[in-house]
Amino acid sequence: MYELYVYAHTVRCIVKHLNAKPKYLGRLSIGIDATRLYFNRYPKKLSRIITHITKGKTPRPDILAIVDGRSIVIDAKYRRFDSEKPRLLRLSDAERIAAYMLDACKDTVFRAIIAGLSKPPQQLLERIISKAITLNGKRMRVDFVEVNPDMEPEGVDDIANYLLQS
Repeated sequence: MYELYVYAHTVRCIVKHLNAKPKYLGRLSIGIDATRLYFNRYPKKLSRIITHITKGKTPRPDILAIVDGRSIVIDAKYRRFDSEKPRLLRLSDAERIAAYMLDACKDTVFRAIIAGLSKPPQQLLERIISKAITLNGKRMRVDFVEVNPDMEPEGVDDIANYLLQS
């Protein structure tokens, strides 16, 4: 449910920012001007690796956004990241997100957004950003945003701004 909450509010914010009408593309996919949002799937033609080695199975990220040809993976985690000793992601989650980025992102920066009930502490975010690596000329960038249904969903605005300006 949290993934759908993040998706619905992201669509709403992008529609508001672009002042455009969304177009239903089928299977919970929405087009808004040059932006495409896919919920829990993306078209086989976007897959560079996974579909070809899994007998046609399509990867299933929570959300994949295509903005002006750039792909951004959005993963929604219904958990807080601001505890004393935050455990951000399980290894399997991180591996899956990295696989989605490698499979769907074709530009020079592979991007992912992790939405959670809170953001990690600032010093941890800074360390994550400073450790971002370049892999075969491609930079990997992971950002965390806060999207808490118990509060005003400002983080969804952060997602929309990030998508439209990155």
